[in-house]
Amino acid sequence: MENRRLTLPGHVARAGNIVFRRIIALFMILVLFFSAYALYDAWRLLHGASSERLLPYKPGNELGLEELMKINPDVCAWITVDDTNIDYPVVQGKDNMEYLDKDAFGEYSAAGSVFLDYRNSREFVDRYNILFGHHMAMGAMFSDVLEFQKKDFFEGHKTGKLMLPGDVAYPIEFFAYLDADGHDPYLYTPVSQSEEEMGVLLSYIKQEAVYYRESGITASDQIIALSTCTEAMGTKRAVLIGKIRPE
Repeated sequence: MENRRLTLPGHVARAGNIVFRRIIALFMILVLFFSAYALYDAWRLLHGASSERLLPYKPGNELGLEELMKINPDVCAWITVDDTNIDYPVVQGKDNMEYLDKDAFGEYSAAGSVFLDYRNSREFVDRYNILFGHHMAMGAMFSDVLEFQKKDFFEGHKTGKLMLPGDVAYPIEFFAYLDADGHDPYLYTPVSQSEEEMGVLLSYIKQEAVYYRESGITASDQIIALSTCTEAMGTKRAVLIGKIRPE
């Protein structure tokens, strides 16, 4: 029997090739579009986490903290850890979820904000004050808290500053670093005025600390904790503890 090959008419084959090329071109356009969007989204995330656009509102700078408070009344302070990227305004929301995805201007941002535990006093009169911030790429937000996992970094970075409205500034002396769980009942329960509770907390911090140095801390002092996550999922946290020193 004679073998025969099925062939398409020339115009049908050409039409098929044109459709195929158009499908490929459309696919490439979609790939380029989603790649561009991914780059833009990454830029937007890093831009939201950067402190550069906020620095004019830092106390002593061009605009000052009070101007930022006019934009967003939830702003209550500014926190700096010397010689790190931690240099941000502090906000306080109605709960500890509100500022996970809002910036200090009160606008949506996946990078969130540095925020004070909603149970603390925004005037920082409590004995134990807890600040939270995301662990972001490029050292943004509270990412540098994880640097304190290194002993040399802990030993070389001992100071910071808490700045409040009205040109009030308190030096901070950091004395402990802990790896913790986000549900830790000691580290994540603000202490207001009880010296007895404070004494228990200080004993717990000394016992559980990865690194600790004597600082003359007492139950009548004020301390501040900077907490961030150590992984994208899970409850592991890195916590830096400092003593708020009187002016």
